[in-house]
Amino acid sequence: MVGNVGIQKYASQLGSLYKLPVDDSNITSIQIDHQGNLSIIYLNGIVEVMNPETFGLEVRFEYPEYIRQNEGLTAMIDAQGHYWFYSVLMPFGVCYYDHENKLGKNFTEKELGYQLVTSIIQDQNGQIIIGIDHIGLLIVSKTDWSIQLYNNNPSDPKSLSHNSVISLYQDQSGMIWIGTNKGGINYYSSKSVTFSFHKQKGNVSTIENDMIQIVEAKDNNLWIGTDGGGLLHFDRSKDRFKRYVREADNPNSIGSDIVISMLKSKEGGLWIGTYLGGLNYFDGK
Repeated sequence: MVGNVGIQKYASQLGSLYKLPVDDSNITSIQIDHQGNLSIIYLNGIVEVMNPETFGLEVRFEYPEYIRQNEGLTAMIDAQGHYWFYSVLMPFGVCYYDHENKLGKNFTEKELGYQLVTSIIQDQNGQIIIGIDHIGLLIVSKTDWSIQLYNNNPSDPKSLSHNSVISLYQDQSGMIWIGTNKGGINYYSSKSVTFSFHKQKGNVSTIENDMIQIVEAKDNNLWIGTDGGGLLHFDRSKDRFKRYVREADNPNSIGSDIVISMLKSKEGGLWIGTYLGGLNYFDGK
């Protein structure tokens, strides 16, 4: 948890919050690397990598000056420990940075087609997948820095369903899931980039197909957080959605229909961060 009270760790077994001993004056985001360490990104150009159990400082480095003081700055940390910085609030494209060797590469609107990057992940083949608003999906090779664009083609039903990509997720099987703005959810196998998509059918509002967060459930189906349409459970085998929404007279319902973050717990439950609805925990039952 981050806010004007700094970073706090929640011990679920004790039901207690512990404040981490860090400078909380200008934190912009926290990410988890492949070793499970916390990467704390500061507005002033500093990244501190901490052990989440001991709170010990593992690494401290500076990121490139031109992207500092960006209040929306965040990063994807790839399997090699390299950082891919981007921002939704103050977009600039993507800044790749290898802090150990102090090597960087900028991807601007010229390379990307548009500078508003919404999500970045790395697939099982080591390729970097970038979701961009109004453009679609880009796949970047770290070997030669080549870029392949995938977007919507109205005459091709196996193309991306919508060009405004707002979320990316890779499940345990390596399948890539793509949440779009009012275009439902797409998926493809990293072995073959051919898209299929699912969308809520019937009398649903467009916001219910704004799929901004995706997490694999303990039953291998998907939890999908929407921008105003509540929480969706997607049964992959039946192509069926079940919707959970805020109910004013039900204290056990979700706190808000706008989901901004999700994280699966070790027990298989789901932590849900909402807009003006607090932090929720759902046991999935």
